[in-house]
Amino acid sequence: MFKLIPKPVNKLISADKSKSRNQQYRRFSLGLLGAPLVPLFTVGLINCLIDPYGIVKTPALRKFNLLKPVQDDQTRLVKPVGIIQLKPQRVFLGSSRTILGLDPAHGAFRDNLVTYNAGLTGPNMDDIKAYFDHALLNQRDLKEVVLALDFFMFKDADLPSSRTDNQILGKTQIPPLELVRLTLSLDTLASSEKTLQDNLKSDSSEPYYFYGMRRASETPDKKDKIDSFKHQINNYLNTFYKDYRLSPNSFQKLQEIIEICRQKNINLKVLVSPIHATQMQTIEAAGLWADFENWKREISKITPFFDFATYNQITTEPISNTMKNFSDSAHYTKTVGDLVLNRVFNYRESEVPKDFGVYVNYQNIESHLETISTNKNIWVKKTPQEVKIVNNIYQQTKK
Repeated sequence: MFKLIPKPVNKLISADKSKSRNQQYRRFSLGLLGAPLVPLFTVGLINCLIDPYGIVKTPALRKFNLLKPVQDDQTRLVKPVGIIQLKPQRVFLGSSRTILGLDPAHGAFRDNLVTYNAGLTGPNMDDIKAYFDHALLNQRDLKEVVLALDFFMFKDADLPSSRTDNQILGKTQIPPLELVRLTLSLDTLASSEKTLQDNLKSDSSEPYYFYGMRRASETPDKKDKIDSFKHQINNYLNTFYKDYRLSPNSFQKLQEIIEICRQKNINLKVLVSPIHATQMQTIEAAGLWADFENWKREISKITPFFDFATYNQITTEPISNTMKNFSDSAHYTKTVGDLVLNRVFNYRESEVPKDFGVYVNYQNIESHLETISTNKNIWVKKTPQEVKIVNNIYQQTKK
């Protein structure tokens, strides 16, 4: 018979100790490797819950994350995502003037088309064309485009733009790596903190943006209105109108948009955005009035358009703290935006001042420009104080 010979007790004890030490080493190593993931996970969780840019689509709660003010600085992130998520059949393309003024829920839109305000801050025509292409990529059955043009968009120079490194534009879904990067970003965490702070201070029950349109501020601007006007006049003289030359490429981009709309039977409405008379005087002071006229001439050769950048009942509103039409010299209010859409879509036109929004084409452009020039001279004589404000700021920028 065979007898089982037991292993020495000391060897068994030694083996158990070795196994225990290996397990401790593994736990220690895993803990060491996992330690950095804890704050990373925390950052990601906070950013997902607060969702400062509105791209994760976490439920929006009052006093927590309903308002998303940082979206103002991130339109080139927010708008491509909005187009991907909503796949709109009608889009507004334009600048911050479009963001603040044109309402996707306007009464003229009595159809069931999903309408999205894809306005951007400080775009050039390369940007506008890229966002048009993005909208078309995500909605093959795009029905209508409202294109709001601004003089500064056609500057022959680079404007502030992040389109070149935008990882979402031109995609039909948010790239997973980009979503992870944004979620785990410390910059996004700072945006989450600001979002939370602003929500705690506010009693608003409405979101900050509505289908891409920026809602009017819930709290009145405590700054004197004249200061807002002076700020924008100075801003445009030092940025958009500095070293200004018309860009042939910008007109080419406009032509491309128009041709694609014709080919695909997309209803295109083109307009020149309203600006206050002092903003037009700023163009004059910068020595760009001839360029301003030539800009409209060139557009009229490409497409008919509605011109709201004229001297009319709306744009010559005197500057005051109680004015209704403009928040500053460059940005019109939703009240004006509603009148713009009324005119463009033949909706309740009796509410629109007769001199607001002239339909222009290559046949009437010269007489139209003559009328503007005449009305400009009348306004200059009637409002010397506002002209003086512009001229004083221009002299300061020269110094």
